[in-house]
This record gives sequence, structure tokens and C-alpha cells, in this order.
Amino acid sequence: FFFQAEDGIRDFCLSRGLGDVYKRQAETSVQQLIKNAIDTLEPYKLVQIVQLIISRIDNPDPVKSRLLIDALVRLSDTYKYQSVWWLHSLANQEKQRDQPQKTSKSKIADDIKSALKSRRSEAAELLEKTERFYKNLLDIARDPNIAREGKARLESKYANIGVPQQCLILPLESYLVPRLKENPFPEHFVFIKGLLPEVEVYNSKEKPKRITFQCFNGKECSFLMKHEPKGDVRKESRAMELMQYLGVLLKDDKRTEYLDDALTTYTIIPLASRISLIEWVGNTETMKKIILNTCLVNRGIEMFARNRLILDTEMMQAQDSSRRFTKEGYKFLRQKYPACFFDYFFSFYPEYSTWNTIKLHYIQSVAAYSSFCFLFGLGDRHLDNILFNKVTGRVVHVDFDCMFEKGKSLPVPEIIPFRIAYNIEHGLGAFRAYGLFKYYFILILQVWVKNIQNIVGVLDSFVYDPLIERMDGGAAIKNILNKVERIKLSNSYEEYVTSLIETAKSEARLKEMFVGWMPCLLYTSDAADDLLCVDLGGR
Repeated sequence: FFFQAEDGIRDFCLSRGLGDVYKRQAETSVQQLIKNAIDTLEPYKLVQIVQLIISRIDNPDPVKSRLLIDALVRLSDTYKYQSVWWLHSLANQEKQRDQPQKTSKSKIADDIKSALKSRRSEAAELLEKTERFYKNLLDIARDPNIAREGKARLESKYANIGVPQQCLILPLESYLVPRLKENPFPEHFVFIKGLLPEVEVYNSKEKPKRITFQCFNGKECSFLMKHEPKGDVRKESRAMELMQYLGVLLKDDKRTEYLDDALTTYTIIPLASRISLIEWVGNTETMKKIILNTCLVNRGIEMFARNRLILDTEMMQAQDSSRRFTKEGYKFLRQKYPACFFDYFFSFYPEYSTWNTIKLHYIQSVAAYSSFCFLFGLGDRHLDNILFNKVTGRVVHVDFDCMFEKGKSLPVPEIIPFRIAYNIEHGLGAFRAYGLFKYYFILILQVWVKNIQNIVGVLDSFVYDPLIERMDGGAAIKNILNKVERIKLSNSYEEYVTSLIETAKSEARLKEMFVGWMPCLLYTSDAADDLLCVDLGGR
């Protein structure tokens, strides 16, 4: 900072000193304006940025931190049921090792609870009544004795802990994500009573558990609980908030207002830094299960559902020491397992009107997620991380840890912009990736590029928490802005997107992908084209 005093003082040291005084005065004025806004802004407007407030609440500047604490106290007092999830989560966040200057978020949560008590707020009472149940959820997530594949039963010490009536709402997206209305949340809620003793543990690296809440109205609602000892689940929560905002942008633009549901969003609550509670998306199956269990078995290829070892053995034999495919191994698997996903639509949706709606929803959602993966560098899109909703026809992506080009730094780097080859593309219909998919991809990308500065504001929460590995948050955001700049400098959106599609479908690139990503099930061969023509002819 450099300042030249208007009164003619030329001494550098004195001039700089006066400049610092003026700078502090300017900062004080800005802080006063912010304080006035927090005190006077209608709560339904302030609550729209509650997650941004939480991400910045441990600001090293005590004055700024106090402003944000006051804002969260006011919101918690106003929206008491939502505050239970906000503040319990805040109280269980671990302090970042590389930021010793910050006050721990758990200490800040204690201060907020004290402030609510002094106000005699109902939120303080709800926090006390639900604390034991919340701790119980954390204990279930951390218990290694439950971490076995298959169905299990909770011990009585877990299953017998309940919640008093009208204290803890179900953590549904509709209950926790505010709408920009005077009443940002519904008037009536479903309240949790306790846990059902049955739990299901899934066979993946982190052994996620499917638990079921029992509610006072007799309803049962499932959630997925994940414990990631080496990760930070807040990133997934922030990614979902980003997707919710991107959906709002699509809805607000006349060109894409009918595409606001193309990105399926759901609640991801960081119960603690390494434990998350994820809203269960019903009527879904993984693309892997549909392709290997249904499509290929229907074509007479006996595998996976009946003998998964066949595929596992073939995959092992087809790779080299670096866990990439050998040329011969890739060719063998590609020929043995032809594209088949388009068959699924004919088999399960015999009525034309239903078939047409399901297929259209599928194309729109694949386009939306492909745009998201490209722009925000989301990788790790193996077939267990892409679900298909059998009722709506939309795809649903899960697991957002590998964002901001993190996949490029893996031992076997990811070298494609998004996943659109082979079976994914086979479901897009006769024109494949060059028909409606490309049309929707361009429309969606145009809307997001137009609003990129607002999107960057939402991305700030990744920087402040911080939740971006490999590079600092500023570099990650700069990388996104560079992509936007390249799009603007290209001759046209159509030319740019066509180039992206060709890169994503490149057989040379797919061969270099990690074997477990199963790129051999994602390449479109001439044989697959012929099969699709037969399907269309039969139709």
C-alpha cells in the first residue's frame, strides 16, 4: 500500500503512516456497513448465504469473525430447526493444521450456543435435547465393528437412543436449502424419533452405511453415512451447494428454464470434518449394475450377476504393471462386451410416451453433468459413481471428492474432460453425442459462462474452508476462468464443444485410463452402431 498525503507531506515514512491510518478508517467504515446490513437485512435474505457465513466464520481477524458470528446467532434464533444441523456440524469440525491462527470452529459453536442461551432462544434448548442423538450418529459412523459388508443390526446402545418430539427435523434438501421467499422453508416438518436397528454396509473402500430414521409420523427415511478418515467431507457438501446454485441459474434463464432439474441435488450434511450424512436418492441403480446385470445378461453374456469373478479375472489379465490396459487386453474386452444401454430403454419402458420422456430426461441430465465435469474438473466418474433414476430417467452423480482437476494428479491420470463414451453415449439415441446432447451441452455452458463471476463467488467457500488439494484455491478458480476465456476466444461454442466430445471419446485416451475406471465398457465401436440401427429399425 502506498499513499501520498494531500497536505504536501513528502516524507515517505510519514506518508505511508497516514495512508495506513486512512486504510484502517476505510476498513472500519466497511465493517460498520456490514454490521448494519446484518442487523437490518431480512432473515430470509440473509439465510441464502448461511453456508458462506459458516465457511468464513473462523476468520483470523476477530472483528470480522465477530460480525459473522452475530449473523449466525441471528439466523439460528430465527430458524431454530435448521440451526440444530448447522451448529452441531460446526461444533464437530476439526481445526486445520496449517491455519493455527484461526479460532477452532468448535469453540465458535460454543460461543454461539452461549449467545443463544442468553437470548433465551428456543434454538439453544433444541441443541441440548438433540446433542446425545447427534453424538450417537458420529459413534455409529466411527464404529469399526459395523464396517462389514452386508446387512447388520445396531447394538442396543445405538438403536435405543431417541429424540424428544419436535426437536430434530429430517435433514432433507427441502427442509435445509432456503428458497428466496419470505418463508424460505416449509411451514411443516417431519421430525426424527430415532433409528431403526437395521443397517446395511456397502462394499466400497470407506464402507458407507445405510441407516434409516424412524419419524414421529410413522415415516421411515434412509440416509447414507460415510466416514472418510483421510478426506474432508465438507467438499462434497460445498459441491452440492454449487450444483444447487447452478440449477437456479438454469431456471432463471429463459433458454434453459426447463432444465433446472437436469442436475439432481440432495442433502449432504458434514456431521463432522470426516463424516457425512447423505440424503438417499430413491429409485436409483448404478450404471455399472444396470449395464452388467441387465443389458449384457439380456444379450446372453453371462457375467457379473451370476459370476463377477469372470470380469474381475479378465480385467486383471488385460492390464500392465502400471494398471493401464494392454493393447490386446483392451481390444478383447471391447469386442466381448458390446454397447447395450439403449436396450434398457426398450426393455423397461414399452410405452412410447414414457420411453420418449425417459430418454429425453436422460440426454438432458447427461449433458448437464458433462458440462459440470468439464468446467469444474470433476473426475473419478467410474460407473459406481453414476446412478440412473428408473422413474425419471435422469442420471445422478455421487462422490465429489475428485474436483478441480484432482484426477490429473492421480498415479494413472485422468485425461478426458468428461465421461460420454460407449454405453453412456449408446443411450443418447441415433445421433449420439452430436444430436440433442450437444445442443443441451452448449445451452447449459452458455448460461454458466454468462454468470461465471457469480459462480466464482459461490466457489469462494472452497477456498475459505479450505477444501482444494494440490493447488491453492485461487489457482483452482483461475483454472476455471481460463477455461471460460478459451471458450470465449474460440470461433463458436459448437466448434469448442465438438472438440471436447472428440477428446472425451478418443479411444487412444480411453486406453490410457485406469483399469478400474472400466473404459473398455465406454467405447463406441462400429458393431455398437450396427446394433443401434437394428434397435431403431425394430422400433
